[in-house]
Amino acid sequence: MKTSYEERKYNALNKLIIRGKIVTPTQVIFPGELTISQGKITKVGESISSSTSQGEVLDFGDAPVLPGFVDIHLHGLGQYGPTGRDILGIASLEPQYGTTAFLPSLASATHQEFLSFLDDIEKTMADKELGQARVLGAHLEGPYINPLVKGGMDEKYLRLPDPQEYKELIGKGKTSLKMMTLSPELPGSLDLIRALRENGTVASLGHSAATADDLRKAVEAGLNHVCHLFNAVPPREREPGVPGVGEPALTDFCLIAEELTVEIILDMVHVHPALVQLTLKAKGEENVVSITDSMAGTGLPDRVYRMSDGREFSTKKEDVARLTSDSKIIVGSILTMNYALRNLVKKCGLSFSQASKFTSLNPARVMGLEDEIGSLEVGK
Repeated sequence: MKTSYEERKYNALNKLIIRGKIVTPTQVIFPGELTISQGKITKVGESISSSTSQGEVLDFGDAPVLPGFVDIHLHGLGQYGPTGRDILGIASLEPQYGTTAFLPSLASATHQEFLSFLDDIEKTMADKELGQARVLGAHLEGPYINPLVKGGMDEKYLRLPDPQEYKELIGKGKTSLKMMTLSPELPGSLDLIRALRENGTVASLGHSAATADDLRKAVEAGLNHVCHLFNAVPPREREPGVPGVGEPALTDFCLIAEELTVEIILDMVHVHPALVQLTLKAKGEENVVSITDSMAGTGLPDRVYRMSDGREFSTKKEDVARLTSDSKIIVGSILTMNYALRNLVKKCGLSFSQASKFTSLNPARVMGLEDEIGSLEVGK
């Protein structure tokens, strides 16, 4: 007989046994068994086929069982954008792609729109429905961005850090503002970084032309993350007059800085697999995060969609989201986290345990939630 929704809800809250290839941060256990009781993992280990424990048993055979994905950078999914009630729409769609927690991102917006976004996030964080992905908070991608490296952002919304303005944003997002992406080379950015860190907000470098000295000062002020590494940064320069000798690029300094975690768009269009492998070697398994940077239209047929700032962009399968007014300008991806994991395993050569760190545990760690979510371990 088919299990009813209410019975499944009861079982999920009381006792549920899951069997399959259990993927932990260090190994894959097969045949493995995971027991959930009262919403927490109470056992991870080898399967006991003769188990008579009461509770619903879901047996997935030799399929891998992974922790829910955590996406800390996306601008939309399906027909939904990152504002208003659309955030709950994203939350309802995310689980079908394996994502159980996410950080909605807003870019190219007015000060009032950013304030309204923080209000929207505050409301949706409190709206926790069974079957919906958890809204972790807000990511403001801007507005304190260097226009020389604006990427797909609309320049009219970009500005220098204004203490009165950003203090209002931090005050409004006291508990909901979890990350802000900024260009640390802009005047006033170091005080902004200090204010963000005092609030417990992740200060993220992005869309930046920072020098090594700019980066050093920003790290000392509390900068602790890098937004979509390898994208929206100046290209590597050649040393003048010396053929074939390259000057270090900003991305190189980000790879060297031990204090920084880095995120990568894993659609294999934004970043080549070899650069993913390089990043893994430079930063280690604990400090690399997979993101989607997905737009509205992700998961839907290829066509023209509209950004939250009103501009139109088009999508194309196995490509990216591009401005319709200039197809050379990329504004985001159409990636979902299940394909990010697939790309890590199949195209970058990572094990399931390694890939799962990129897609679940490491982003949870960036959000300070590694004791709650991100891996299949007892107590989470």
